[in-house]
Amino acid sequence: DTIAEKEKDRPEESTSGTETAKPKRAAMQAPPTTPPQLMPPWKVLLHNDDKNDMLFVVRSVMELTPLNEQEAEARTVEAHKTGVALLLTGVAYYLLTQDTPDGDWRTLDRVKTKSAFLEACRDPRVWALALLYGMSFGIELTVDNFAALYYTDNFHLSLKMAGLVASLFGMMNLFARALGGIVSDRCNRRWGLRGRATLLGFTIAAEGVAMMVFSKMRALPLAIAAMMLMGLFVKISNGANYSIVPFINRRALGGVAGIVGAGGNAGAVLAGFLFKTASLTWSQAFLILGIVILASAPAAFLLRFEEQPAMSHQLPAEALATAAD
Repeated sequence: DTIAEKEKDRPEESTSGTETAKPKRAAMQAPPTTPPQLMPPWKVLLHNDDKNDMLFVVRSVMELTPLNEQEAEARTVEAHKTGVALLLTGVAYYLLTQDTPDGDWRTLDRVKTKSAFLEACRDPRVWALALLYGMSFGIELTVDNFAALYYTDNFHLSLKMAGLVASLFGMMNLFARALGGIVSDRCNRRWGLRGRATLLGFTIAAEGVAMMVFSKMRALPLAIAAMMLMGLFVKISNGANYSIVPFINRRALGGVAGIVGAGGNAGAVLAGFLFKTASLTWSQAFLILGIVILASAPAAFLLRFEEQPAMSHQLPAEALATAAD
């Protein structure tokens, strides 16, 4: 029995009697492949050309995004109509407006205009207002860009519902921006230009605090309430800021307004880089942004003004003389 068992354990010999059977090798497994990832819808660019029809664009959007056919068609039509509206607005702006408050550029004394602009550039108050406008209007643009996605990622809302919630922030523009100017005028009547600057400083500080609170909210109702409170102070700050602009340098009013307005766009661009930082969550980005806004508020209290007499509502002397004749 022992010899028989040993014979069984031996490998079988081939017919030639010289080779033994080789063990079978395991089958080679293909390396795991990662399925292609869909691009986020905000990174899809639509280019209008004369070769591809609307149907092709809709199908391309469906392939690149999670949108269904109806949603992709709506986005395509929206982009097309928005582009046409922007084009018509640009044409109307060119034909129906003037280049500066003093008239069209081709009819002005360019030497005087250039010197007035340089005078505005040398005024530190102009740059202080540009910084503060970046902390108000720039933040408004930033929240408009990221709010819907923030609610989608952090509160798991659908894209449609997140857009509806985020629109509450923009709806504050219906009254809050004008409210900033109205309250600023009342502060001016009581405390002069110092009252306008103080109002701006307080609203910027309140905006920063509200944004920090918003970044910490984990319950949807509280997050919406904090966002709307933040939006209120953002819009009031916008109106309060531009209520000061005409009193900085009336001779260079166009230059002052342009620099301050550019500060708003620059603030939005810089804030956008913060949200693109891979090591930060969006909640952390909102928190850091709130701290920066709060730290910039003292710039409003550093503004100094030479009190100017109220603008006269009387007609110029030439007009009075003409009327007398």
